[in-house]
Amino acid sequence: MIDSLGSYPAYFDRLGELNRHGRLVTTAPLLTPLDVAAVRRLLGDDAIAVDVRPIRDYSAGTSPARSPSRCAPSTPPGSAG
Repeated sequence: MIDSLGSYPAYFDRLGELNRHGRLVTTAPLLTPLDVAAVRRLLGDDAIAVDVRPIRDYSAGTSPARSPSRCAPSTPPGSAG
């Protein structure tokens, strides 16, 4: 039955060990800050902006780059809203 599945990639032999210990992260990811113009340009190219600020910060005000026509608060599945 599994003969029809073909071969598997070489990294599959190491996958179990990687999953047990997790990926080794030696440095923090480098994220480049974006100014308002860059965000607007990206949104104009159909990028999607995800606001990951804590709810308290989000409630205090929105970023000037947000466009009400493109961004709307989301309601988590299963919640009343």
